[in-house]
Amino acid sequence: MTFAFILPDWLPNVHPLVIHFPIAFLALAVLMDLVRQLLMNIQWINNTVILSYILGTVGLILAFITGRSAAETVDISGDAFSVLASHENWALATMIFFLIFTSIRVVAAWSNYDLQRLPALALVGFGMIGMGLVWVTGDRGGELVFRHGAGVAAVEDLQQQLAQLEDELETIHGAAAPQLADDGSWRWRIAPGSEQIMGDAFHWLKGSADDAGFELTEDEEGNHALSIDARGSELMFVLQHEIEAVEGRFIINTDDFDGSVSLIHNVLGTDSYQYLKLDDETISQGQMIDGEDDMLGDNSIGASGWKEVRVQASGGHFYGHVDGDQRVHTHAPQMDPGYTGLLIDGSGTLQIRRVSFDSLD
Repeated sequence: MTFAFILPDWLPNVHPLVIHFPIAFLALAVLMDLVRQLLMNIQWINNTVILSYILGTVGLILAFITGRSAAETVDISGDAFSVLASHENWALATMIFFLIFTSIRVVAAWSNYDLQRLPALALVGFGMIGMGLVWVTGDRGGELVFRHGAGVAAVEDLQQQLAQLEDELETIHGAAAPQLADDGSWRWRIAPGSEQIMGDAFHWLKGSADDAGFELTEDEEGNHALSIDARGSELMFVLQHEIEAVEGRFIINTDDFDGSVSLIHNVLGTDSYQYLKLDDETISQGQMIDGEDDMLGDNSIGASGWKEVRVQASGGHFYGHVDGDQRVHTHAPQMDPGYTGLLIDGSGTLQIRRVSFDSLD
């Protein structure tokens, strides 16, 4: 990672080191601009205001870039992802605001327009609006760290331990069919009997349970998997419970499968949904809109064997992860609340150990 050589071992990325500088410079700029209303003709105060706005805006650009990079170094899941999406949206709005405002402020100073009383007061007012944007952005960032523990190593270790315990608990209380929560979230850990309930447990939008073969397998460590024998026809099956902002994942092996398999969400019908797709050694993210495929971004996978694949979608932000590593990050308007499920298109045998979709609303 860029700047990794200057970071202490306990700090996951450079963003926390960068973000305080633009806040300080912009706060100084607004404060000195207020003082300037009483001491309009003191040149060093005027220069301090302009220089502080310039340095603060440059700092915002660096903070935004490092923040985007930081999202790739920490594991954000569950409700924290919606906070991350909101934090990024406000950060982008704040950066754009100060890029425009600082340009105007520099031109106003260069033309001496800011020496006139009413324009000078108006510029102070806009500066304070900008600081309001900074405050909201910082509030979302603080919530990520202090409420959700994003980037805090001790918290992430505890979250991993909790996930392992939940996984073991699901094994103990395993059920053949998906387990549904009141908010539309569902989890399906493959257990004995899962191969027999495919026709009844899901709503089939394309194909049917008769168009594929299902077999339960078990490895030497006691992990059960559902082996799906796909026969060339599209299989699209969902649970009919609507979710808007969503985090979906599955643990899957496609070594003996030729085709694509997708986590689909915000499903409004067979021709309108959003997806994270695995196809050979490629992961892609996009949406079907009235039958037109709008592929938003893709990346290589390069790994065979079992993989945990995760999609997150909230506030127009879409992330795709493979084994905890972010591979795609795209943006698009999020569709209306819809169903969640899987889309299989190809032939051969694929294996699934677990599928889950959690509501982030």
